[in-house]
Amino acid sequence: MRVLFLRGEWDERTEQSLIDDDDMWIQLVKETFDGGDVHFKNNPYQRDLDNNYDVVFSRGGFYWQLNMVEKHPNAKKIYYGAGRRFIPQDNIKYDLVLCDSMRQEESLGELGYNTYLFTKPAANCFKPHDVKKIYDVCFIANGQQADFKGVKWVYDTVPSDLKVLHLGYPSRYKPPKNVTTTRVKRIDMAKEISKCKIGIVPYFNDIDSCPRVVPEMLVCGLPLIVADQLHIDAIKYLSPNYGVVSREYFFWENVKYQLQNKTLDITPIDKLSVKTCAQKLRQVINDL
Repeated sequence: MRVLFLRGEWDERTEQSLIDDDDMWIQLVKETFDGGDVHFKNNPYQRDLDNNYDVVFSRGGFYWQLNMVEKHPNAKKIYYGAGRRFIPQDNIKYDLVLCDSMRQEESLGELGYNTYLFTKPAANCFKPHDVKKIYDVCFIANGQQADFKGVKWVYDTVPSDLKVLHLGYPSRYKPPKNVTTTRVKRIDMAKEISKCKIGIVPYFNDIDSCPRVVPEMLVCGLPLIVADQLHIDAIKYLSPNYGVVSREYFFWENVKYQLQNKTLDITPIDKLSVKTCAQKLRQVINDL
């Protein structure tokens, strides 16, 4: 099966990610299809693409990908656009649309799309590290996305007796004294995550859907407390007790309760591995 995967726009971080081999999407596509051609917009090293692909996978829902999908009328067409772009904004008839929550699946079904509520894996570099637990809480959010990632909310509301590690680019907001901020390369994140006892994902609105930090923290052995506005299939990822709570009501109380009582189960690493998720995705695509 010959596959073209449309990834995103080329930049220095993208190049470093390829060098480090820490990109979950590329790992997933190569494992699902036993290879494939990956295309980045404005990639200076891009080799000539084939004209006869069996599958074209548009990841991101970016407008520039539209013409590339249309060039392959006989190929199976797969679409994934996270957050606000989860519904295709073009007239292309996709054979399969991937989504992250039952709410998204219902909306897509009403529009007549064939959907797959898929499990998003963590990149292969994520795994537990045998390090000392220095922090109570792990919070991952880049400063450029501070508003919908809840950076200010975390800084303003976090209890002073909790030690928090905030991983990501700095934002315009000043962290309180009990929050340590740092940024490391993705390839090194697992070691930092493993220094924490529990993870939080207090993102809100419809901009994000099952962000990669969910499987990344889970496979590092952290239970999660997730905001109830986030698009996520809680049954797939979280403990039977879910750990899905409102930011407005008892969020930090739930964090403290779990730190003390540890009632949330730890997700098995194999469940969220690239290999396991690729096997499931491959079967769905083969059945199209």
